[in-house]
Amino acid sequence: MANRSYLYSISNQPNNHNDRPDIAYGLSEWAYSIPLIHRILMSGDPKRCESLIFSGLENDDFDEDEDECEIDEEQDLPLYAVTSHFESGYKRLKKFLSILEVLFSDIESDIIDDIQETICFLEKNKLPYLILDTVEIDMMLISGADNLRDAVDEEIERCLSIGKVIDELPDNIDEAAKIVKSAIIKPKANELYVFSDIRLDETYDHIRCGEPLGLSYWSNDLYYYLLNKKEFEENK
Repeated sequence: MANRSYLYSISNQPNNHNDRPDIAYGLSEWAYSIPLIHRILMSGDPKRCESLIFSGLENDDFDEDEDECEIDEEQDLPLYAVTSHFESGYKRLKKFLSILEVLFSDIESDIIDDIQETICFLEKNKLPYLILDTVEIDMMLISGADNLRDAVDEEIERCLSIGKVIDELPDNIDEAAKIVKSAIIKPKANELYVFSDIRLDETYDHIRCGEPLGLSYWSNDLYYYLLNKKEFEENK
């Protein structure tokens, strides 16, 4: 199975792994990547919370020769995810999608259909909060509970950074599109570097071509089904 990031909408923010939302919807998953679109969505006051998918690690100390950490669902040592407010991240996303429509207006691709499907899907599955689980992605590169927690904190900073960049773009969409296009064509070492991996062609969501935007896959049926409060209690 490919290591993935997982995105869900939830009715309330969890205090711990056992604190389940009353309602949870799967939104999206991506192999080996955390798409830019997901980070924009997660920019609404993101904070660290315990993973609702994985309950813990086998132990806190790992042999340096081991390639992977092992997830142990029976242990109490927590793994972490990111949770945020849906609406403020979604507002930034809609601004960014309007910019993409301008950037791709003369490019042959499916992105306009993907943008419309994205908005339609998110409107149908809108709940007050979001949760993004990156445990599998992080475990490809690092091990140990402290390092994995730090990786989540770094992801929070990325989400905050992209949210700030979107807010600072002009409200005039044509002007904003010019700025984003310039950042794509001639990347510079500044905050606009977050746009440098966008591909202005039909490969915008091809994982093997770099970092995907994350527009072309939305589904309630993810590899991990997130149990709501009632289901979690029934499965204890």
